[in-house]
Amino acid sequence: MRRHLAAVVLLASALTPVFGQDKPANPAKEAPDSVRPSEPKPADSAAAQPKADAAQKYDIKLARPSKVGDKFRLEAVGATRKRLVAVANGEEQKPQDELLGVSVDGVVKVLEVNKDGVETRLSLTIETCIASVGKQQLPLLPAGTVVVVSWDKAKKSVWFTMDGQALPDDVGDLLELAVSVSDPEGATDDAIFGTNEKRQVGDSWPIDAAVAAKEFGRMGMKIKEEDLFGQTTLVEKTDAHDAPAMVIKTEFKARSLASDPKADNKIKVQSGNMTITTTVTMPVDITAPATKAEMKMKLSRELVGQNDDGKELRAIETIDREWERSVKPVERGAKPAK
Repeated sequence: MRRHLAAVVLLASALTPVFGQDKPANPAKEAPDSVRPSEPKPADSAAAQPKADAAQKYDIKLARPSKVGDKFRLEAVGATRKRLVAVANGEEQKPQDELLGVSVDGVVKVLEVNKDGVETRLSLTIETCIASVGKQQLPLLPAGTVVVVSWDKAKKSVWFTMDGQALPDDVGDLLELAVSVSDPEGATDDAIFGTNEKRQVGDSWPIDAAVAAKEFGRMGMKIKEEDLFGQTTLVEKTDAHDAPAMVIKTEFKARSLASDPKADNKIKVQSGNMTITTTVTMPVDITAPATKAEMKMKLSRELVGQNDDGKELRAIETIDREWERSVKPVERGAKPAK
């Protein structure tokens, strides 16, 4: 949940081809504003900061370890827009449009972490959970529902269960916009986007393209270092929950995306490009978790392969995904709403 800046881990789900997956009924062309993340507010420039703050340098620690038993209140909204234009056996198919959203409030508890404090299993006690398909809004899960969020090592994806039973894929896809866990074997936020130097407001530094390329390869994607770009910026000094904090922005771009030819996939990515932008508010205290995060991703790719009927397929797919998540400690004695 709080491993916000390693946006590359989103590729494990974002780059999964849609052929053969069940689609929610009545995909719509427009998502309701109630579940669509709002535009991030522009941050104050470094010049607007007090001189003392602007000149002060801070330790940059993006990977904030968690402990089993940690609890925090979550408020999250997210939306995904997909468009697929396919050609099967030489015949152009009707374009598929899908626009889904979710709004979730609840209490999260950390159930398992790895040796580095990366969360691998969480529970989410629902207070409100509303899904949208276009302009239609529906309760997704009732108040009091407890969902367990785990990392599935075999499938290299997030796994959602309730009462020991796996939730349907479409429900899990929506919940993943609100709460998630990361591959414990993946590169850390600091390895890709971090810096070993103390930084002051306005400073920027490049991503580690070599580490990012290796991470793509681990997920079955072949990409050269020179096709990966990005930087991290310490945007401003602020306050979060009455404590000094930093706003950190990461911009990441990838071009010439392609599946590894050796990968055993029915559908392969022949070419593609992607941009991801995250903005995270993190306490200056490097032992404290992030309090707010926003992510926007744009992906375009050409897919080739066969569908479930054995027909040869070529398709152009575009995906826009965004979410906002904010967390705060659970007050002692507080209980989830019923």
